[in-house]
Amino acid sequence: GYRVTDFSNGAQVLQAFDSGPKVDLALIELTMPVMSGRETFCAIRSEYPNLPIIIYSGYAFDINDFIAATGEAPSAFIQKPFRRKQLLSVVQGALQSVEPLD
Repeated sequence: GYRVTDFSNGAQVLQAFDSGPKVDLALIELTMPVMSGRETFCAIRSEYPNLPIIIYSGYAFDINDFIAATGEAPSAFIQKPFRRKQLLSVVQGALQSVEPLD
């Protein structure tokens, strides 16, 4: 039931945030061309501090290194390869953790 838009790199993601419809969650691969996942995470976080951001990767992920490099933790992390049910569970958890705006 989610509407998903995919992009090839972090720069395209940021352009979409500026000109596209409202985004409820970002799912970011750590290794992307043009802008890394960390750079994309930081750029999104600086403009949208409360947006849930899930990081995923096929490589080992060290949360402490990520926090040291970016200044904060993502909403969640999921290791590739993952199953659709796993991803759905992580997405639902990240969306439910957001405080509604009044």
